[in-house]
Amino acid sequence: MVGFNGVVYVQLTDDNVAALSDNGTAFTLLWQTEISGNGSFSLMCVGADGSIYAPTDGKIVRLDPLTGDTLNISATITQGGFFLPRISATSNNMIYVTNGENYVYAFDHNLNLIWSDYLPNTNTSGVCIAPNGLAAVCGQNTIRVYTPTQTVGIPETEDVIVSLHPNPTSSYVTLTFENLVSAKDYLCIDSQGKIMRKGKIFEKCTTISLADLNSGLYFLQIQGLNQTIKIMKK
Repeated sequence: MVGFNGVVYVQLTDDNVAALSDNGTAFTLLWQTEISGNGSFSLMCVGADGSIYAPTDGKIVRLDPLTGDTLNISATITQGGFFLPRISATSNNMIYVTNGENYVYAFDHNLNLIWSDYLPNTNTSGVCIAPNGLAAVCGQNTIRVYTPTQTVGIPETEDVIVSLHPNPTSSYVTLTFENLVSAKDYLCIDSQGKIMRKGKIFEKCTTISLADLNSGLYFLQIQGLNQTIKIMKK
């Protein structure tokens, strides 16, 4: 991978990220930063400001292109399976990631999570950025297209309409679906990216208990829903 300054950035076999300068006859090592826990199909990228975005231990790290210092790090985005992230950047400072499992994530350039979407079997498919900024990614028997915004992702299709109450809640939430035609997977994630609940939804009206969770903000991700639902636990 070549940065804006002509420096070559590579992910080494021992997982480290290295920056190399090329004088036409030989490479010179400029810096090397340790990352870990990535698959052989993982991909890094260069952001709009030249920052290096790379996977590490189930998260995404942003590195200073001149020194290799860590600037920011994301919440965990792996759901416990294979972690084969592929990272793409847009010219308006959006960072897209597929996690090699069943999700697409969108971050701002500081790696704050903007939205996520359930897309089964992304496996090693990355996000392709079109000249007009649209982002396309391949999943199981489908290609989904997203509009790059700083609010929520807008996929080309939406097959789930759901309401949730009460919110805020002290003990449980009830999900009501208008058009549930098949079982849907769901995840409830805390603000650090840790999975607190997961399961399948079979009924049009489903209750999820949150009684044993600490007070705070949680995020509910549902298969087929094009945005993450925020839940406030009192």
